[in-house]
Amino acid sequence: MSIIEKLDAVKSTVPHYWPIGSFIHHNPLKGFEDMHFKDALSKAKSIFGGKVYMDSSYYMGLYEKGKINDTILEKNIKKLLSDKGSDIPLEFAKKFLMEVSPQWSSLRIEFISKKEKIDEELYAYLQENSIFNDEKAWLDKLLDHMTLYEINDALFGSDSKDTTEKSIIEFISRFLDEDQTTMSMPNRELGMFEVFKLFENFSDDRDVEDAMKELHINDVQAYFLTHLLKLHGWAGFIKYRSEDPDNVSQQEYPSTLIDYMAVRLYFELKTVKKSKISNFKSLREYAEKNLSDVILQILTHKNMLFGQALDDLEDNESTCKVLEEHIENELHLDALQIQHSNDVLKSDTPLTQLASILKELRQEEGYIWLKSLEDTYINHYVEELSNVPVVKEEKKLASATFCLDVRSEVMRRSIENSGPYETYGAGGFLGLPIAFVEFDKAHELFLAPAIIKPQNVVFEIPIESHDEYSSKKGMNKTTKKVLSDLKNNPYTPYIMVEAIGWIFGIKLFGKTFLPHKTEKFFAKMKPSKPKTSYTLDKLSEDEIEFYVKKLHTKIIGSVLSDTTKKEYEAEDLELTLFLVKT
Repeated sequence: MSIIEKLDAVKSTVPHYWPIGSFIHHNPLKGFEDMHFKDALSKAKSIFGGKVYMDSSYYMGLYEKGKINDTILEKNIKKLLSDKGSDIPLEFAKKFLMEVSPQWSSLRIEFISKKEKIDEELYAYLQENSIFNDEKAWLDKLLDHMTLYEINDALFGSDSKDTTEKSIIEFISRFLDEDQTTMSMPNRELGMFEVFKLFENFSDDRDVEDAMKELHINDVQAYFLTHLLKLHGWAGFIKYRSEDPDNVSQQEYPSTLIDYMAVRLYFELKTVKKSKISNFKSLREYAEKNLSDVILQILTHKNMLFGQALDDLEDNESTCKVLEEHIENELHLDALQIQHSNDVLKSDTPLTQLASILKELRQEEGYIWLKSLEDTYINHYVEELSNVPVVKEEKKLASATFCLDVRSEVMRRSIENSGPYETYGAGGFLGLPIAFVEFDKAHELFLAPAIIKPQNVVFEIPIESHDEYSSKKGMNKTTKKVLSDLKNNPYTPYIMVEAIGWIFGIKLFGKTFLPHKTEKFFAKMKPSKPKTSYTLDKLSEDEIEFYVKKLHTKIIGSVLSDTTKKEYEAEDLELTLFLVKT
């Protein structure tokens, strides 16, 4: 597989992240839509972490309120056990879900400081089936989704992650900026990585594949995923742009996920060059010589060590001994959890077999509860709809149409309850998705739901002279930019208020003592929008030629007369291109 194919194989894991202007949702499971819901949740949890189901105590509360039907719960337990070919009795499984699982965590926490006698056979079984038996495999699992600079931070107490991620965010945010910040970046039309070379002032021809080799990565796909997950919001946005053929910003300033990977790997190599471990080969060699120490450092970094182990490490106890005691404590608590669960269940099943049964039930309980909750609601809803009595409706006096919006539902109910009226819900864009371009703007405004791509473009075109409007608009824009730059300057707080603070008092005192004259004065400074027309019909060739010539003349005149108006030239040129398209 090529390096691009390896990236493509994992990029579906990261969902699209829309720009804030049209953001409607962010579904972390979008990359797993081809899987069963339960399997998708399980995979997402292994990748993103976090909790995919509510606690059992939450579902028990709903059960006690009658929101989870007992018959439906039993039916789902029975079906799941049958599908898995399990011989676990129904009553046993139900008792575990309702009595043991809600206090499962407390069964462990309660006995952290206690030393009770545990079943030796159970302890031996847990030890034999534990990942602790293979310390190398345990370490690999702990290092899952960790970059090399994060591993260096964990092992040697450095703080390179924050610096590295901040540098990446600074570049990415400036490159992807859509004129919303004060940070500008020239030459963006060259593409993300080409601009990055200029930004960092290097001309190295090393690509992503070379960087992976330099880092001695064994599983390239897995390491791609690791990097994508670090700033998955930015990764999702770049993915969204690169896969949208109509994205104007992407057409002007192209970016791809492979460019993003190149940027991230450049910063990683730059960071780890100064670190004790500069590649994964040296990490493996270091871990082989100091395996116990490395595992303990990673556990400490992830807050997974007991207090006693942390105290022992501070007292410079042998790392082998500390790790051995940590493993013993973990297995001891696991054994106590199972033993005390059995006290509640009052089962005659051997503890070793019970451990396996409880593990299986723990993996399935969240899905059983959630499905039972949803099935109860669906059954109740269907039953209510099926049993609606047929009522002879009187003739409606009036109808009203509202936008499909939760805010309008209250008004609709109120209207319908007040008399013989009926209401309808309709899409707020009235079924006609359009892209609207204001006469002094170069970008489209989508007047449609965010998931729809409008195919109809409507332009607002002035039908009278607008030189005065453009002049005032340009002056206002320049004033705002100057003030914005002043606000963002680190020295401004020391001099701005004293130097120009009095200017802001003009409007304050004017509105207080001479409100009408002040209002007139400032109204004259505001640009007055000229009369405009809309291209609701396709333009004729003569009209296109007329507007294009007019815009070209204006652009040429602006360049010759005033070179500072580059922003407006770009907007006019972009508008010209839109007109030619129509």
